Amino acid sequence: MKREAHYLDKELIHEINKLNIFIELKLCRQYKLLNSQDLSKLTNDNKSSDFSKEDIENLWQLGFLNADIVYSYNEINIEGIIFAGKKDDIFLYLDERELPVKASGYSNAISNLERIHSEIVPMFHPFRCYVLYKIYNSLKFCNFSSIQILLRSKGLDELITWYINRFNDWSSKKEIPLLFKYWNYVTSLAVISEPGVHRIIFNKVTWDISDNYKSILDRLKKIREKVVKLFQTIGEVYIEYYRDEICTDAEIIDSNKYLHLIIRLMKSDEREKLKGHISSAILFLAMAECLRRTLELAFQKEYPEEDECGFGEVFRDAKLLLQGSTRVLDGNRVVANQFLRRFGLDYGIRINIYVEGTTEFEALNSEFSTNSSVLIINLRGQFKEKQGKGVSFRESLRNDIKSKIFSLILLDGDVSENYRAVRKAAELDEICGMFFVSKPDFEFQNFKIDELTEIAFQLAVKKGLKNHSLDELKKNTGKAKSAKEFFKILHNISPFFLSITKGGNWGKELVKYAIKNPNGKEFGDKNDRLINYVIRIIYNGFNVSYEVTRQKYKVDPESGKLIERNAQTGTAMHN
Repeated sequence: MKREAHYLDKELIHEINKLNIFIELKLCRQYKLLNSQDLSKLTNDNKSSDFSKEDIENLWQLGFLNADIVYSYNEINIEGIIFAGKKDDIFLYLDERELPVKASGYSNAISNLERIHSEIVPMFHPFRCYVLYKIYNSLKFCNFSSIQILLRSKGLDELITWYINRFNDWSSKKEIPLLFKYWNYVTSLAVISEPGVHRIIFNKVTWDISDNYKSILDRLKKIREKVVKLFQTIGEVYIEYYRDEICTDAEIIDSNKYLHLIIRLMKSDEREKLKGHISSAILFLAMAECLRRTLELAFQKEYPEEDECGFGEVFRDAKLLLQGSTRVLDGNRVVANQFLRRFGLDYGIRINIYVEGTTEFEALNSEFSTNSSVLIINLRGQFKEKQGKGVSFRESLRNDIKSKIFSLILLDGDVSENYRAVRKAAELDEICGMFFVSKPDFEFQNFKIDELTEIAFQLAVKKGLKNHSLDELKKNTGKAKSAKEFFKILHNISPFFLSITKGGNWGKELVKYAIKNPNGKEFGDKNDRLINYVIRIIYNGFNVSYEVTRQKYKVDPESGKLIERNAQTGTAMHN
């Protein structure tokens, strides 16, 4: 649909301007209005234009730029500047001037202006940077090549003449004043929307020192109701068109769409420190969000977030799959974290690892102790529901799901009650992750008896063991069928082995040996030791989408691996 089909009539534009004045009179501004000097600094900082204070005042005088309010210490009589009331001894005016049609075009227009009287002070909302951006790009008809003067300086004269003629031809058309009027009242719509939804977007409210929190909230509510009613009159089709155009301009000025969304999750105070093109893109997106938030209040339904507007196409189903929601900016920290995880920016816990003994705990802790994305929890065998302990374990799994944290569980196969408890959790779909059963226990699942003996022997040597050979030790331990039997044999051989038990140093030495001596062709592949496979799964989990995993896969109660939800049996999602 053409832009002209979304032009508003004079009556609606007047209602927008009346509300802008109403916000001023009720002292409800959340964004402070800026004079021409401050607006010039802002627009130059965010690169939306390079206009000086004098440029902005001239553009305002000509009618290219409307003010949000005009202050004057005396009554003024200018066509389109309409008296709106007094605040103390200052006259307040709303600005409804239109750019006149000029048959000869607008070149040299500023040279004929009288200097603005010092007692007249136009004030501008920061959103007016959007109008300055549109003006700036409208006046920039051609860009001269920096090499042109070296190629053919005479050609510059021809280019400048061509540019002036083209500009005059363009600016003399009767459609052009309507275009600048359009950009100004679209900005005004965002301006009147902003106070009522500022707290939602920026998570803060400001008020005058003589005011109070309850009073400002009451007044903001009344303003919001008036703006909502006006939005209902204008209609969602119009406002969605304006919003899409603003989002398109945000992407033109800076095309880093995902970066925009990440920045908008920052604290508002930090956002306001930004400079350069990305700063104006964020400002434009704030305008669009003000329109959306008010639109949602007006029509009581959700509209696409700003990243789904403008250029390109963001598939809502993909957002839902990757983040669990199409709404990233609604203050849901879990959804925001899921979005940030896609870029490796979430430093919270991604994986909870539940183990049932000190050996397993120390083995994994030695690998992941400095990684803030992993939390290792030693349940010490408390999987089953006994005296409320199993209930606590199951509740931890449910909380993992609420927080979108993967759960990995390591247990020994020699305790059947624990296995049944974990299987039950899998049957009830209370695990998003995997579980692993060591048969009969951690040591004998991952290592041959000779390897365990060698590790124990080296530890004992460090403690002063003499007069014992490794071969002799292997003969003695060769009959052990479990870790319990293995340690019993060791402890009967020499007092030096008494300090070597399941736990701290033992777990660290086991994982060190496993990593140094993998069984598979590739570390952590299906032929490798289980502990190496688990370590690889953990590292891969940092880059896997929780939402995709949760929606497409479930934990097989028999194998502990991931299978497709629509499959009776399936292949586990290794790696």
